[in-house]
Amino acid sequence: MILERSSPMKRHHTILAALLLLVATTILTGCLDDENPHSPTATRLLAANINGTDWSATSPSATRVIPPAATTVVGSGGDTQLTLNIGAAATGTYQLGGATHVALCRYNGKEFTTNHTGASGTITITAYDEATKLLTGTFTFTARTAAGDSITVNNGRFVNVKWAEQ
Repeated sequence: MILERSSPMKRHHTILAALLLLVATTILTGCLDDENPHSPTATRLLAANINGTDWSATSPSATRVIPPAATTVVGSGGDTQLTLNIGAAATGTYQLGGATHVALCRYNGKEFTTNHTGASGTITITAYDEATKLLTGTFTFTARTAAGDSITVNNGRFVNVKWAEQ
């Protein structure tokens, strides 16, 4: 039996071709994993850290009322329900408090809102897509009960939440 030895140049080309194939496969697979946020099946998310515990809603949704321009994002998971009332229907940062922009969180059997004394926070709408009716943004707030108990909500985010018009 006669064995042929591969030339160093042939081995170099084979290794180079294998590396190029690996790189191309990695790039194409990465592109396939990118989700189109405008797709009807895009991931919908409403999540936050509530008093140190990560939380997410099972089926977040939103409503837009015009006139007046207002948007409400809602979601629930476990025994927690979160409602964000924004007196606007556009991108921007909104200060929570008063009657125009309010966050409400039902948590451990209590109702916390940002319209009580000592409560504060912000909601930022970063994307408000009229064509797809998808809403994305962030929020953080401290809310209080009527009795003065407080709750802290950090790292809040809503991503690709579909809104319906009323």
